[in-house]
This record gives sequence, C-alpha cells and structure tokens, in this order.
Amino acid sequence: MFSYFTGLGRRPVLVIALLAIVCLAVVGAVLSVDWSVKRRAVTPPEEEDFTFLCDKCSAVFTRLRKELPARFMEDRMAGDAAPIDCPRCGAKAAAYIPHRCPSCGKYYLTDACRDPLTPSEGPESDRCPHCGTVPYEWYLKHRR
Repeated sequence: MFSYFTGLGRRPVLVIALLAIVCLAVVGAVLSVDWSVKRRAVTPPEEEDFTFLCDKCSAVFTRLRKELPARFMEDRMAGDAAPIDCPRCGAKAAAYIPHRCPSCGKYYLTDACRDPLTPSEGPESDRCPHCGTVPYEWYLKHRR
C-alpha cells in the first residue's frame, strides 16, 4: 500500500511542507507590509485644534494651530494664558483655553485659565459653574 510518508520517504515530504510554510509566511509578510504602507499614505495627518471660550460674550469656538497668532505656542510653553481675540464680539485678548466639565461637558473659565501661574486654592476652585461638579472628585470616583 502506498503512503506519502513511507512511499516517498519522510525527508522529501517534510522538506516540501517546510518550503510551503516558509513561502506562505513570506507572502503574508509582504502583503502585510504593503497594506500598512498604503494605509499610512491614505490617512491624512490630524491637525491640532484648540477650543477657546470668550470671557466677554461666552462664545465657544475652535482654531487650528496654523490659524493662531505666531506667538501663541511660545506664550503657552512659557506658562502664559495666551488669550486671543474673539471672532464673535471682537474683544481683544478675551478668549482663553477653558476647562471642560467631565460630567456635563460644558466649557467654563477659572482663574487658572486666565492666569496659569497663579496658585489655585485647591480642587474646589475648579468647580463647574453649570452643574457644580468638582473635576478632581469626579475623576477619583470614575477612575478605572
């Protein structure tokens, strides 16, 4: 009776099986690299945007990094509030980067938004004026 293992001998069958496995692995690796390169080329890079809240008229708006004044990032890195002009009411240097309440999702300004170098008076000073949530306490309660 004929058998693949005994009829041809074990060595040729094992060599052929190993070559088939290696060829499949190489083809899979080439296709995987090809697909990942194509996917990277198609996906556009995300632009960094910033949300602002006007201290005068309470307008909430976003700006892309390239739309901001030239010194904005330098001022932010130096620890300044770096306010910008409000497009809605026209107030000069009145829009700041606000806090966002983790509970209700609304934006609000605190003293730390207006002057980041001023020491805060504890977590209570960041209380949301809309729903009363203290972000520090909310995150302690909802951490995973």
